[in-house]
Amino acid sequence: MQNALDATALMLAKEAAGLTAGELQTRGSSYFLAQFARPEVKNAQVTVLANTDSTTLTLNGSALMDTAVAQIIGVKTITISGTATATWGARSRLRVALALDNTGSMSQSGKMPALQTAAKNLIARLKSAAVTNGDVYV
Repeated sequence: MQNALDATALMLAKEAAGLTAGELQTRGSSYFLAQFARPEVKNAQVTVLANTDSTTLTLNGSALMDTAVAQIIGVKTITISGTATATWGARSRLRVALALDNTGSMSQSGKMPALQTAAKNLIARLKSAAVTNGDVYV
């Protein structure tokens, strides 16, 4: 069960950013039940909880299983359960400081224009990688 929960959490984390809570639950149940198809288990189910920060999923799975030896003392079934958590798109902000050489030696052989172009390209690339405004600060 734990392997199925972990795999389901990872699969959902790949696509969770664009899904509603209902869609997460539907897909989570589908993924989980496809992986945890055990004939000796009854009533297998999973609950998908998306945290309010929208970057963490928690899956709680449970199922009933018939007992063999414990039936002697009247315990016919036991509940098995597990939990998995997945986090994606960690919102760590990137802070970049550039130390650019502007001494006299940079005026030779087109070094200063090359430095300016490289710095602008770096900033453009960092800006395009940012998901929301303020993720990258230069």
